[in-house]
Amino acid sequence: VEKSSSLKAKKWLGSLYHNLGQAYDEAGLYEDCLKTTECCLKIREQEGYLPNIRVAKWALGRALRHLNRVHEALKIQRTLLDEYESM
Repeated sequence: VEKSSSLKAKKWLGSLYHNLGQAYDEAGLYEDCLKTTECCLKIREQEGYLPNIRVAKWALGRALRHLNRVHEALKIQRTLLDEYESM
């Protein structure tokens, strides 16, 4: 999909990265999960659809927690909480 010139195919990239990140998480492959989730977030931010951006940020926080990068994870999760509380 990354190398495809099809816009229809490219629209799937964020979902594919998200699902792959989920699979890595469930398999306990947290470094792979982190890398994939970072790619997902980048794509979601480019797309600009806020609900998908928030899901990607949440997944990134989860990946960071699994890697004992708790302070980074907490910062992301608190930012998300602040966004929800301000709605």
